[in-house]
Amino acid sequence: MPLNFILRLLFPPHCVGCAKYLSGEGVLCETCRSSIKIDDVLRCGRCGARLPDGKKICHFDVPYVLGAAMDYRSPVVRELIRSLKFNGVRGAADIFSGLLNDYALRVSPKLPSAEDAVVVPIPLGKQRLRERGFNQAELIASGFAKHYGCRVADVLERQRETKPQSEITDHTDRENNVRDCFVVKPGNSFSGVRVILVDDVSTSGATLTAAAHALVAAGARKIIALTAARAR
Repeated sequence: MPLNFILRLLFPPHCVGCAKYLSGEGVLCETCRSSIKIDDVLRCGRCGARLPDGKKICHFDVPYVLGAAMDYRSPVVRELIRSLKFNGVRGAADIFSGLLNDYALRVSPKLPSAEDAVVVPIPLGKQRLRERGFNQAELIASGFAKHYGCRVADVLERQRETKPQSEITDHTDRENNVRDCFVVKPGNSFSGVRVILVDDVSTSGATLTAAAHALVAAGARKIIALTAARAR
């Protein structure tokens, strides 16, 4: 008897959103999946304001434009992220990759073309990567890149371990926690390259800003920070 069949009998799959039994593959039931609303605009990475057509940035000290596909206040989105990051439900990354592709289709005229773009995931520190066993941003980025038709470049690294941003509430403390912690790995140049920087959630924007600064220092021309959700 196949092992997968036995595991499904012993541990039947349930929707991470509502705990409903799932008869097929996946991690979300159709009701929960359809309840997720996809945004259709780009936003300022500092204040979250919608950027109207033709406006490239709102706060000029922010080195990226934010593209957040969903609202973190959605209970289903929160459960997906929690299941992925803390329960090891990697299938949630596939859901996010597909939803990010749906979002990209809505804002496609404002995103760089697949031929011009490279997808860069936010890296985890070595200790946290060992604890978790995978980088959720890398899983999401890889799935999105397949949909979008561009390549993934694992070129960022953390120079030091940082405290989890989720444990820090003050905005200034968040900025200080990750300031100058990212560098582009030696031998990689981004001169004139358009970058799609991928992470799971944007909260204060401090992590995305620190990573974007490292990419700009390496010559990146334009950076779109693409996240599954926005928490503010």
